[in-house]
Amino acid sequence: MKKLFFVALALIAMLASCKQEPKVPTISNVYQTPEIVVADQDVTVTATVTGGEGEFTIKLYFNVNADSYEVEMTPADELNAYKGVIPGQADGAKVSYYIQVQAGEVVVKTDTYSYVVGTAPTPGANHIILNELSGVNKFIEIYNPTDADFVLQDVYIEKDAKDAPIWVGDGTITVPARGYVVLWSEDVLADHPDLEETNYIFGSGLSSKKTVRIALFKGEFPNGEQLDLFTRGNAELDPEGWGLTISDVKPQVYARTPDGGDWKLADETPGAANPATGDDIPQE
Repeated sequence: MKKLFFVALALIAMLASCKQEPKVPTISNVYQTPEIVVADQDVTVTATVTGGEGEFTIKLYFNVNADSYEVEMTPADELNAYKGVIPGQADGAKVSYYIQVQAGEVVVKTDTYSYVVGTAPTPGANHIILNELSGVNKFIEIYNPTDADFVLQDVYIEKDAKDAPIWVGDGTITVPARGYVVLWSEDVLADHPDLEETNYIFGSGLSSKKTVRIALFKGEFPNGEQLDLFTRGNAELDPEGWGLTISDVKPQVYARTPDGGDWKLADETPGAANPATGDDIPQE
């Protein structure tokens, strides 16, 4: 009996030691839209949340000058993505924010991010953005809203969540301070023969008729930090993912209006300032 007793105790101890720690949620791909915020303009903060067990809550905590607020984040169009909105503020307002996930007793939160309404972001790695996308003349424009040049080294672009980037920066291109760089699809290389064998060509097409997901990253594929994201439509509409044919938006492009602002339909301005306003982008 004593042997059985000690064996039982050993089994209980072994089972207790094998008890798994609760899975900790991971928060990644935090970004805000628009990047440059003007007076009275709402800011949408988006993040990807993975892992964790059971039910969890995701909240966006933000301070405006000395006042504190919180909002519940809700599912976004992207898989495992959630979004929360910071209401528009007066010109010059200082806004800081972070995201917190609570799963049972486990609490995880991000670093604190900030912006000043009416002021361009401080120069840094996270401050080049997608600014204009053309399915007509098939180009991608990158904009640098800061006061420092940005070398496109260890930067890559993904399209439609594929398993390889369509473009990787090799350090030969610099986006000037408050300036632009335009990348052209290999589909229109014949129109730009001077760019052949340069880093200004990306290996894919763009269509104004289809759902699309274009993401800009800093770092090494596939583990880079997401700097910016544009989506039109919803991959869940198509069992094979992105690329479902929906409405045609010719002859306009998808553009941040104005530069760094909200995504709209607007006239093409590759390598130059975008219009101040535009039309809503049809999503189906």
